[in-house]
Amino acid sequence: MRFLEKLKESVVSILPISVLVLILMFSFGGFEGRDYGFFIVAVLMVLLGMSLFSLGADLSMISIGENIGSKLLSSPAEKGAKAAKLALLIVVALTMGIATTLAEPNLWILAGQLKNAISEFLIIIVVASGVGIFLIISVLRLVFNLDLQKILVISYFIIIALAIGLAFKSPSFIPIAFDSGAVATGPITVPFFMAFGIGLATVKDSSSAEDNFGMLALCSTGPIIPILILGLISNEPMLTVTSSAFTFVDILVEQLINVAIALVPILFFFFIFQIASLRLKKKAISKILMGIFYTYLGLVIFLTGVSFGFLETGASLGEKIVLSGHKFALIPIGILVGFFLVIAEPAVHILTGKIEEITAGTIKKKSILFSLMIAVALAVGLAMVRVLTGISVLWFIVPGYAAAIVISFFVPKVYTAIAFDSGSAASGSMAASFLLPLATGASKALGGNIIADSFGVIAMIAMMPLITLQLLGLYSAIKIKKAEKALAPVGAPALPEPEPAMELVEIIEFDWEE
Repeated sequence: MRFLEKLKESVVSILPISVLVLILMFSFGGFEGRDYGFFIVAVLMVLLGMSLFSLGADLSMISIGENIGSKLLSSPAEKGAKAAKLALLIVVALTMGIATTLAEPNLWILAGQLKNAISEFLIIIVVASGVGIFLIISVLRLVFNLDLQKILVISYFIIIALAIGLAFKSPSFIPIAFDSGAVATGPITVPFFMAFGIGLATVKDSSSAEDNFGMLALCSTGPIIPILILGLISNEPMLTVTSSAFTFVDILVEQLINVAIALVPILFFFFIFQIASLRLKKKAISKILMGIFYTYLGLVIFLTGVSFGFLETGASLGEKIVLSGHKFALIPIGILVGFFLVIAEPAVHILTGKIEEITAGTIKKKSILFSLMIAVALAVGLAMVRVLTGISVLWFIVPGYAAAIVISFFVPKVYTAIAFDSGSAASGSMAASFLLPLATGASKALGGNIIADSFGVIAMIAMMPLITLQLLGLYSAIKIKKAEKALAPVGAPALPEPEPAMELVEIIEFDWEE
């Protein structure tokens, strides 16, 4: 039974971080029996929710995205009809990008931890608009064969320039901007946008594997620019963090509404395209609707468990670690938590599974997962250094993205696309609901600037995979070249450069169990 398989995967993913958190709660003390009880209930909810969501995404979200993407790009031969089809594609991309992001649970989790003289709804609208615009750019990249690397270089040049300028005016907006970009791609947007891009690439009949990736990378880049601009033009006072005082029922009702709102646009577009052009059989439609139900139920349970159990536990744990007199323990604890937390992100498993499928197994899911675990562990460790020292996030973000861009010139293009997509998936619900509260709780106990010192942790989680996964690709490319030299006869001319699709022949495989 597929559900039991998904449940087994969820247990393997969730159990390590859950046990680690329980050990930390017991080690630093100050937690009551009810706290342990609430956390265990939350873990069980996360397990069930993640299993249902994964099953539902397989049955519905990916199928809907691929079908809509393939139908939108397939166009008639007439020039006028092609222009009309392109205009429709742009309108649909903008609408879908805005609509799905407006109800992205990760974004609401982040916004819910802020109290702002500028309405949190304004931040959400600005982020959604940025995603919509960059989803259009992603679509145009595929239609006109634009180079992903060049778009990323231009985008991050603009981002870094704006961030440096903002550092002299409203530095508190900088970590908010980068975190907003990181959480814009979450459990709703990741499977849908990824499948939408795959559908477009399928119609193109492209032999380049990298055409199937990169959409998440651009959509997570889009919100950063408008939030930075908002900071430059805003004269509002500094942001402050709110305290959470929601009951289980409050959280459950909120998630029931938010997830429903998030799925409605996707269902709307599906039925429009079903009537206009898809015309799937009743059996296929029933399967998709059942998948949507599983997705809805799973996300509600997962996000309720995460928000109810992990958010409060993370904030309390961060505060208690500092007050225990062992504040520097935050660094190794952050590394450990980051290492295990990333495999508890539902979007990560969906993306890595698709990577292995699209590359015909030449890029292994377990290799990507292990690289992500290393990346997020390093990112959280560095984030805790920021919490303890108050170093600006720019000192990490600027050289980090600069390094990622430089490395992209030396690796197969597919690894660049996969790396940027993976960073978007890794910075998900668990990061927003546990790691950010862990950092804010510690910063509060230290008496630091909570926004400047703790926000940015999600952005760093999104950044580090860009480096580690591209280094994985660089190592793979070096191995291929060495193998080619060893096989080539002495004095023979050099072998021609492989096509992008053939660059996947070699891959590092780690000796660890699935």
